[in-house]
Amino acid sequence: GKNSWFTGLMKCGCCGAGVSYTNSRGTQGYYLCSTKKNRGYYTCEQKPAAKKQTDPIIIQSIISHYAEPSVSDKIRGVKLNTTTKLQPAVVKERNDLMLQLARIDTQINTLIESLSQGNTTLIKYINEKIVGLDQEKTVITSRIAEIDSGQSQEKEEIALMRQLVDVLDDIPKILLQGTFDEIRDLCHILVKKIIFDKDGKIRIEYTV
Repeated sequence: GKNSWFTGLMKCGCCGAGVSYTNSRGTQGYYLCSTKKNRGYYTCEQKPAAKKQTDPIIIQSIISHYAEPSVSDKIRGVKLNTTTKLQPAVVKERNDLMLQLARIDTQINTLIESLSQGNTTLIKYINEKIVGLDQEKTVITSRIAEIDSGQSQEKEEIALMRQLVDVLDDIPKILLQGTFDEIRDLCHILVKKIIFDKDGKIRIEYTV
């Protein structure tokens, strides 16, 4: 949203619900747990946090965190391969699974063709065999999807690290002088979650 840089990142440390910006007449707005906001003030112990005081604290915490040598060195030290390659053992497993799928499809097609020629007993056996092969196919397909998903996640992580490397030196400038959209977008790259605890403390979970 256009009301806060941190929309979508904020969570209540008491009940786990989202925290959002609320603007009441006569105030400059505050951050409030959605449980408290929607179900009543006493349904959650999280205290409303004034936006005017909270935003600078969060921004400065982010700047300080990424200025830490241990953090910046870790980001700069990541090897950003232009392509992600599966390990040889995983490649072999995937190829073997694809061959198994092809064999199962061939068996199923052969069984379907023989249905028209069989008697009742044979047809029952063929149908049971096809069901069994379909179950095997489901397991194999699921494992292939799992392998492909892992590769996709690795690509996403590398893309994120590239973004971090690109903006690392400009973090203070963007967060202190950038446009609303620039600050919001950068916060969503640098931060996983902002947690508002009932004692008024704010915890930030960073991307790195």
